Amino acid sequence: MNTAETTVMKTVATYAIELRTWLKAQGIAENLETHPLVGRWQLGSGQGLMEFTDKSFAWHRSADGSSQDLMSGDYNVLPGAQTNAGFIIDRGRKSTSCFSVMQHYTFERVDGVASQVDRYGALFIEQADSVDQIIIFNHRTGARFTGRRVSLETPQ
Repeated sequence: MNTAETTVMKTVATYAIELRTWLKAQGIAENLETHPLVGRWQLGSGQGLMEFTDKSFAWHRSADGSSQDLMSGDYNVLPGAQTNAGFIIDRGRKSTSCFSVMQHYTFERVDGVASQVDRYGALFIEQADSVDQIIIFNHRTGARFTGRRVSLETPQ
């Protein structure tokens, strides 16, 4: 990773930490028990499978979730889109719902080796043509990919 990428990652992580703290203090994070992101999402472009419960998320490397390699933790959701000037409440391109997701990674398993981590990430997620299709922009990596809900249920 080059210096510019490292700087961007550190900036996003710092912003995510500050926003997460502010969201908790304000009590304005969305109700995750009934949030439309809850469920299992198969991700396009070889990005794997993402699961959101009302308390946590897991991002599996494999598209079917069979790989033991994953990253997981807890998250907050704010309605709207992130801009350079901060957050705005926006309905997205097609008057669909969009969300900014602040992730706190606490665990990862890579090549079978598990470890505790303390890392932050941020996603912008917009509903696509239906509630079961999303477009994701990963603020940490700059990657853009799609997701398709494969289940409303997540493994316990």
